[in-house]
Amino acid sequence: MMVPILWITLVARTWIECAKRTRSNPVHKKKPVDPAIIRSIIDRHGAEEASLKDLRIAAISSLGFAGFFRFNEVANIQPKHLTFCDGFVKIFVPRSKTDVYRDVYREGNYVYIAKLENKYCPVAILRRYIEAANLDLSSHLPLFRPLTKNKSGYTLRNGKLSYTRCREIFKTTLKDLGYDPKEYGLHSLRSGGASAVISNNASKAVSERLLKLHGRWKTDEAKDMYVLETECNRLSVTKHFGI
Repeated sequence: MMVPILWITLVARTWIECAKRTRSNPVHKKKPVDPAIIRSIIDRHGAEEASLKDLRIAAISSLGFAGFFRFNEVANIQPKHLTFCDGFVKIFVPRSKTDVYRDVYREGNYVYIAKLENKYCPVAILRRYIEAANLDLSSHLPLFRPLTKNKSGYTLRNGKLSYTRCREIFKTTLKDLGYDPKEYGLHSLRSGGASAVISNNASKAVSERLLKLHGRWKTDEAKDMYVLETECNRLSVTKHFGI
């Protein structure tokens, strides 16, 4: 009698798991942030009179987009990891989920972000945030931290900015700008930066190797998961049948 009972139990569990998968909601990937959204965030929160609170979300957004950063990478950046050079900033990433070099050299990775000659420059926004926060570039504290409001404005606290709080701030920012916050997440910055570069890389000035290096991806497959192809590019496939 034991065999039939075990068999019935196994069949019942299989049906239950099948029902769960059938009834479960499908996973909807968040949309990549496009350059227009980054410009809108900086226009609103990066004005000359911007507060530390405004500059913080402007810096997080522009840096996440330009550096293809995951949230955990942004959260672990410390001022001491920043090296400002002539024409660019070099950011040390001590821990990266798929770091190309970590397993071999045990030394993390660097992300290079160039200065741009306009008001949307991520390096300039980062500089302004650091100055507004009065940060010491030798500090071991997190670069982006919670804020305390006082009579003179805002000051940084010593704790780390949590994923939940950062996501809330980002989604509120998008909502205030007229975007649907449900369509985006913090990972939209990483996927948006990668999609934007590929969409504007018609001349192939940026090689696949450099893209993978900048995004800390080990394989083309890992990189391609983050890229949203334009309708024009998707349609180009069937335009080249030669018929």
